[in-house]
Amino acid sequence: GRAPKWAIAYKFQAEQAETICEQIMVQVGRTGALTPVAILKPVEVGGVVVKKATLHNQDMVNAKNINAGDKVIVQRAGDVIPEVVRVSEKLSVGTFQIPDNCPICGSVAVKEPDEAVKKCSNASCPAKLVEGLKHFVSRDAMNMDGIGDKLIEQLVEKGLVENAKDLFELHPIRLNSLDRMGPKLALKIVEAIQKARNTTMPRFLYALGIPSVGRTMSKALCEHFPTLDDLAGASISDLQSVPTVGPEIAKSIITFLSLPDNMKLAKGILGYLSFDAPTKQAKQSDKLKGHTIVVTGNHTSEREDLKALIVANGGKCSSSVTGKTSVLLAGKRSEERRVGKECRSRW
Repeated sequence: GRAPKWAIAYKFQAEQAETICEQIMVQVGRTGALTPVAILKPVEVGGVVVKKATLHNQDMVNAKNINAGDKVIVQRAGDVIPEVVRVSEKLSVGTFQIPDNCPICGSVAVKEPDEAVKKCSNASCPAKLVEGLKHFVSRDAMNMDGIGDKLIEQLVEKGLVENAKDLFELHPIRLNSLDRMGPKLALKIVEAIQKARNTTMPRFLYALGIPSVGRTMSKALCEHFPTLDDLAGASISDLQSVPTVGPEIAKSIITFLSLPDNMKLAKGILGYLSFDAPTKQAKQSDKLKGHTIVVTGNHTSEREDLKALIVANGGKCSSSVTGKTSVLLAGKRSEERRVGKECRSRW
């Protein structure tokens, strides 16, 4: 959903500037990933003052041969995200090394053979909790308006919240003990949390923070598995019947939902939520078994209804034409769009 395969964006060459890498600090994300971040001497790049830039992982640090004190060239990738392009003058000794222990809780950081980053091994790491809660309340997840990063950090530090479920149990009186918190603001925050209880299944699934499951993937999964129990009971082959779900993503989903603590928390959160689960159409036949169908254009029936009918008769729906496509179900105007797209691609 973020990077459609048919689209290419042409941009002007990024503006670059030289500055000093004053420090390299390590941040801990919601999955426990240890990410090195370059703290830069403030420099203006493309009209924006850049103060820090991510260095991603140890392989990237080694490739750039960067350490605190070096002169570096920075730019904003895509005119948005600050990045260190290269070291322009090596003023330090050696290359920065990501520590073997979590900088927050001190637990051992482990790097799996098939992964590029080290991760904190402590399931109760405070940094994991804070970053996980930031994701949970974000606009595309539970959309809890008014709950910012600083508030979440205070809630965890004061022991008022130990997991996402605790947010729904907050009372204005308990919030009054926080810094810069008055009765009116406390009430407003609690009201925002209560408002967020009326949500959708895809938002809830995305808010859980399952690795490799983003907004688009959450919607696709909910079309095939409308409830949490349906998703938790799915096999790898069941999950791979969903378009764009491959073996790695399927394995990630099963691993996450097979952990008792994760399912306990998810079901606990569900107890506070209210949404109409989409009805799952009963299976009618296997007439379309083995066929992958792409629905495009305008039809007399709603496109989603056609997709549901295809699935109910044993078929699979895909959003794009591939070598596995059996049928392209084209409606009105789809031919016009095909010709237009072909002209654009040739141009």
